[in-house]
Amino acid sequence: MIVTIEKVQGHVGESWTEYALKCLQDGSFRSFGGGFDAEVVCETLRQYSNDDDKCFFVAKVNDKVIGAFLGEYKCLPFSTWPIAVELYFSVLPDFRGHGISQSLIKCFSEWAKLKGCKFLVCGVNCFSSSDTEQARIRLAKEGFKPFGFEYYREL
Repeated sequence: MIVTIEKVQGHVGESWTEYALKCLQDGSFRSFGGGFDAEVVCETLRQYSNDDDKCFFVAKVNDKVIGAFLGEYKCLPFSTWPIAVELYFSVLPDFRGHGISQSLIKCFSEWAKLKGCKFLVCGVNCFSSSDTEQARIRLAKEGFKPFGFEYYREL
């Protein structure tokens, strides 16, 4: 299996729609305020792909989207430097355990460094307990430390 990671900029391709529909079925996109409307979710993602303060990476196998990572650059009043925050991160269940999460986190880390960030912050916002535990294990393997409901790592 050959996996490619792409940074989405300016255009959300058709291959994204199938992935978005699978994620909508398990409730993964509720945080976008689109409920279960694929078109609302895709429009939100189009906006993200055109914003310099946000990043949008997809993992693909044979041009089929199998994972995604959305993040943003933030300057917070209590911090002397910007931080990079994960907004959404998922890999389809059939493709987990193949290092795709690590590849997406690596791309996010590289993007964050270019923005001058000193920390990455990722959440564990899954709706099923088994996915939440998998996310915790994945982040711990990547060097993230728990901080409330989220996990952070220095760059």
